[in-house]
Amino acid sequence: MAKVYKGSIVSLETENNRGRFLYAAGRFKEAAEFFQNETERQKQDGNQPRVSDFTGLAKSFFALQDFDAAIDAIKQALSVQPDQRVLKRFLGVCYSLSCKYAEAVEVYEGLLQGKEDDWVVLDGLAHCYHNLKQEDRSIVCGRKSLEAKDAAVFSKRNPAHAFISSHDFQREKETAPSFQTRIPERNVISYSLWGRKTFYLDGAVENARLARVIYPGWVCRFYCDDSVPEKVIGELRRYGAKVVMMPLASKAYEGLFWRFQVANDPTVERYLVRDADSPLTCQERLAVDEWIASGKRFHIIRDWFTHSELILAGLCGGVRGALPDLKPLIDSFYGVAEVERTIDQRFLRWYVWPLIKDDHLAHDEYFLFGKATRFPAHGRNGTRMHVGANWHVFDGKKRQRVFVSSKSADRKSS
Repeated sequence: MAKVYKGSIVSLETENNRGRFLYAAGRFKEAAEFFQNETERQKQDGNQPRVSDFTGLAKSFFALQDFDAAIDAIKQALSVQPDQRVLKRFLGVCYSLSCKYAEAVEVYEGLLQGKEDDWVVLDGLAHCYHNLKQEDRSIVCGRKSLEAKDAAVFSKRNPAHAFISSHDFQREKETAPSFQTRIPERNVISYSLWGRKTFYLDGAVENARLARVIYPGWVCRFYCDDSVPEKVIGELRRYGAKVVMMPLASKAYEGLFWRFQVANDPTVERYLVRDADSPLTCQERLAVDEWIASGKRFHIIRDWFTHSELILAGLCGGVRGALPDLKPLIDSFYGVAEVERTIDQRFLRWYVWPLIKDDHLAHDEYFLFGKATRFPAHGRNGTRMHVGANWHVFDGKKRQRVFVSSKSADRKSS
């Protein structure tokens, strides 16, 4: 007899791993319940709960954005294995995301001793120092993180090392196509959208509306599944967006990758990849115009103290032929990657950055990493709003203006 979890058959012999299967399928609430019950059962039996169960519980709470509960689970794991570096890093991340910046810095600074190229720690410090009003330190840490990631990408530490070593970097080095404003369907702003969280649904509709003014000559394309309410899909289409229906995701965070399909669409000449929860702005539009004029085949934007990633998944763009077929590479990455909410950006780091490093324009306001440039002097956003900011920068809270009731969801839309 076997139990089935989201397409995975789990035999009785492996049933103790079912929390891991639930997590991998994106069923985070059920995974949290399993790990919680498992740790309680072990305590009742007079045994010390396994560190792996505490870790699974922490990861599940983290995916549900219950960072305080994740902190508690990590502390319980550390009580069993106090020298576990990965757990300490995880603790720092959770402290940071729960706005406990001083506590996070204490954890991170301890971890940085003797390992100054740990980009997870450096990213965390960049975020915390900014929020503690120590912006010079934030910029130093963010730049060091980018340098460390770049060095790792071109080393054997890269899980894509075999692919990168065998790749022909001169393949399809055609000139970037000229921008054709009269054929908007060839210029696509690509999004992923799923679930019923109005924060993302509202942002999607607002961006479809804004794009008609900020990005004339472009078309928004939303990769959606059946979890998106019909009324929202209707609104997207009413504002001129194209909707591509996708099958329900079978893996956690799989939907984040849908928007990358635009890179391999032969009908598309130029594309931008964006987040639904981030408003389109004139500042980014002017940066995109500079990219088009540059003749480079890929575009990267970094405009905040937390943007210490080589390629931000929601602030990049490219042209036809700039990238190989991404699907088999994504499938391969899922086989070796830690599955969590930044898996799409880590994929871009390991697989895409080495392909475009020498053929991109980056607008990078704070770190000026590599050959990056600052944004154009005119058309800047207000001081409270950076490119890639969430919608809540307007009023300090997540607005809910779309047409469905907010229901808690295990998955994040982008």
